[in-house]
Amino acid sequence: MQTDVMPSHIEPRRYPRRRTWIVAGAIAAIYFLLRLVTWEPPGIAVGLDISWIYALHESWLSGRVFGRDFVFTYGPYGFVNTEHFHANTFKVMWISQFSLFSVFVLGALQVFRRASARPWLCLLLLAAMVEGMALWWYDSVPYCFIVTAFLFHFFVVADDSPSKSPRLEALTEHGLAAGCALVSLIKFTFGLGAATVAFFVALDYCRRRKVPWPALTFVGAWVVLWMLAGQPIGAIPAYVRGSLEIANGYSEAMSLPGPGVETASYGVAAVLLLAILVASLWASRRRWTVIPAACFAVLLFLLFKAGFVRQQGHSRIAAATLLGSAIPICGLAWSRCASRVVRAGVVTTFACVCAFAWIVCVQQGGTGLPSVVWADLGIARRKVLEVVRRVRGNSHLLRDSEWLKGVHRAAHPLPPLDGTVDVYPTDLNLVLVNGLRYQPRPIPQSYSAYTPYLARLNADHLEGSGAPDYVLFTPEGIDGRLPSEEDGLSWPSLLTRYEDVGAVKPYRILKRRQTPLEVRWQQIDVQTIGRKSAVQLPPHEARALLWATFDVRLKFAGRLGAVFYKIPPLYVELTTSTGATGRFRLIPGVARTGFLISPLVLTADDFAAIASPGQAGGASPADVVSLKLVIERGDRWAFADEMRLEISRLEIHR
Repeated sequence: MQTDVMPSHIEPRRYPRRRTWIVAGAIAAIYFLLRLVTWEPPGIAVGLDISWIYALHESWLSGRVFGRDFVFTYGPYGFVNTEHFHANTFKVMWISQFSLFSVFVLGALQVFRRASARPWLCLLLLAAMVEGMALWWYDSVPYCFIVTAFLFHFFVVADDSPSKSPRLEALTEHGLAAGCALVSLIKFTFGLGAATVAFFVALDYCRRRKVPWPALTFVGAWVVLWMLAGQPIGAIPAYVRGSLEIANGYSEAMSLPGPGVETASYGVAAVLLLAILVASLWASRRRWTVIPAACFAVLLFLLFKAGFVRQQGHSRIAAATLLGSAIPICGLAWSRCASRVVRAGVVTTFACVCAFAWIVCVQQGGTGLPSVVWADLGIARRKVLEVVRRVRGNSHLLRDSEWLKGVHRAAHPLPPLDGTVDVYPTDLNLVLVNGLRYQPRPIPQSYSAYTPYLARLNADHLEGSGAPDYVLFTPEGIDGRLPSEEDGLSWPSLLTRYEDVGAVKPYRILKRRQTPLEVRWQQIDVQTIGRKSAVQLPPHEARALLWATFDVRLKFAGRLGAVFYKIPPLYVELTTSTGATGRFRLIPGVARTGFLISPLVLTADDFAAIASPGQAGGASPADVVSLKLVIERGDRWAFADEMRLEISRLEIHR
């Protein structure tokens, strides 16, 4: 006969009181909101990265339509994740971050609660997760937010064990779904990850014959946040089209090589982490484990692309996100699987993830993982002091920002310009620190106009009514590119619709003409070029403007590489009439669109010489007489052996 009386030699399991969890949760919320929210943002400066950051702030304030007026890797809420101060957007940025990270802490704490019934251990694990994310704040925090939403559904909501707080779990899941909507409007690649989680969560709900309310919350919150940003509903297709163009051309245009040991160690760590995830879910889900496994595999792939296409520096994104994600996954696997084999796998996986992060820290910064984490911990102290100053009313963000703006204005003075201004190719903040009226092109920095569609957007902008009155222009190419490749399709408009009216080093000041000059295009040569021999350009007089279009074709392996990883760099070697040679990186999308290949314009004075012939003093850019495609021996798998080259002449009638 069975009895409900527990034998005297067995002690009942003691669960922590609810009050203990409340205290632990409060401590977690206070600390991690101090740690994650921007309390001490840096002010305005001049440079490539800081310029696109402030362009995001300015686009929010001016109501520019994303996808039409502004096309970039970031969306309308991109400034939320930049951690830089702007007086007129700081409140929106701060409130958005506070809301986002409050939901993150709430969701992550409940995930860790499924790994351990000890509140203080959960708090310690959450701290380790956040400090792992600190290896790269910009992108790892949103990625880890998406991973937390994924883990919350499949380990908390969809778990078979009974829930003690069903209302809290439902509220948290919908909060995470709304947070994923905000994250997806920060950056398009975050949106791909958030949409992946929303899709597989909906699939799991449908598998259980339930309405996928969190996925609907994601879609509804996305639309509401889009409209709150001042974006019209009709602009959504253009936003998706432009963002896809940026994403599709990124591997060809922006790839940078890096240490192979980083890529290999990421692959090992990611595969092991996926295996541990599957092992922790297999006992309860069996064949339906394929749903979360497929979801996490896609997230790992997106993380791989984010960290290893432009590897130098960006591999820290993968290191921080993988380390932050491994802590809850390994904790859940350890608590759910008593098998010695699985637990040995958990230890091995976490060791491999830490080794990968250590390798990245050494390769990118020259110091080990502990030194990097210890240095990041010092940020928490400064943030606490900033909170104290803010509460006491002694914060000087606005004053310090204006002072810093004055410093950069003195270092980079510009003359007063009566009209709207844009800057080519990258340093947009020159306009802002000097108090001029900023009027950007759709792709705000020239290096990102790397597909025919994107290049055409910028070129059409110069021909429309929204073109700036003045352009500050200097030829400059990143990653070893030929300067005329950067917004190359816009150069004919700059030469015919603007006139050179002066200089402020290192820029030429171009003023919009009342009547554009007439330009005529004349095709003068078409030939097939290989990767071995040099090709002579057609005979031409000095300073004749020659336009080159390359039909860069990828082999099947190259197309696969562009989709799943990246393709190796392609180079063009130019020889001038003076006998000098130079090797420049050739971007396939830009090469297909075309660019000015002769004369060889490398400086602002060279550009002035072709913009105003006979008025540029001693400046005389060299003519290009021959070119040669350069493909390294180990990179021939990606490119076709022969390509079509078309040379045209631009005749400008002055």
